[in-house]
Amino acid sequence: RRPVSAEAAALHLWPGLAALNYVGLPLMFQQVFAREAFGDANIWSVGLCAVSLSFAASSAMAFAQVVRAARRGAIPRLWRLVPSACGLACFILALYLADHHIIGLAIWRW
Repeated sequence: RRPVSAEAAALHLWPGLAALNYVGLPLMFQQVFAREAFGDANIWSVGLCAVSLSFAASSAMAFAQVVRAARRGAIPRLWRLVPSACGLACFILALYLADHHIIGLAIWRW
């Protein structure tokens, strides 16, 4: 069995990290509203901002890895299918959330 290349590992790492950050985003929203922690800068409101920024950054890196893997063609197309779909979906969602000012939401500044 041959070792996994760095390109293949990055193609799977970034979409996975973006998906984990996306799962954390509604959980952070839930905690902020459950604790009514949106009036000042505390661990929950700053955490919400950090998770949203982390989601945007990891989804952008996932999209960059998808494009890089498609252009190089070193990884077979079938092996690229699921991480490419996940990376593209996360990137489109990050663009949507950025358009609606959810990415980088600093609720303590209101």
